[in-house]
Amino acid sequence: MLVVILACANVVSEVLGSGKALVVAAGVVLWGSYLAWRTRREPGLWRQLLWPSQPETQGLRSLAVFTGVGILLSVVVGVVRGTWPPPASFWLILALYPVWGTVQQFLLNAVLARHLRALLPARWAHLVAALGFAAAHAPDWPVVAATFPAALFWVWVYPRVSHLPLLGTAHALLGTCFFYLVLGRDVWQGI
Repeated sequence: MLVVILACANVVSEVLGSGKALVVAAGVVLWGSYLAWRTRREPGLWRQLLWPSQPETQGLRSLAVFTGVGILLSVVVGVVRGTWPPPASFWLILALYPVWGTVQQFLLNAVLARHLRALLPARWAHLVAALGFAAAHAPDWPVVAATFPAALFWVWVYPRVSHLPLLGTAHALLGTCFFYLVLGRDVWQGI
């Protein structure tokens, strides 16, 4: 339910043209409260999500290749479009985004996909989770279009890597490059 509420708030903020700061702040408070509640119910939750057992080598390799190819394609598009080199705010967002990327990976993998896998076969759970995650970025259709395949990959690779900060960092690298180099948007200006 919280995912739906925040997704709707995101759409409203996009339609009204207001900044994302209020939606992000509300998301942090609400999800922080949810995490506190879950931590009381599941004492080992943080360790399970943030510092799991050894990730599979193949999962790490897949994550590195996917992220590397995405960055490379973004840089090529940036050179062609004239958005490379990026403005100084690119580096600031790149430094800050891993925290938000980790929160988003928590929502996608530890909440949405995890709960859906309990209800549906893995393929369907992954598809529905990726669709939901992409839809939360509406009505920004270029972002929705990029988010869907990325989310499909992330829900597939998460059981193999099971390390949210690592996925959050990959998310941050790809997201920052996509916004600045492919879309030519200065994210800092939209905050």
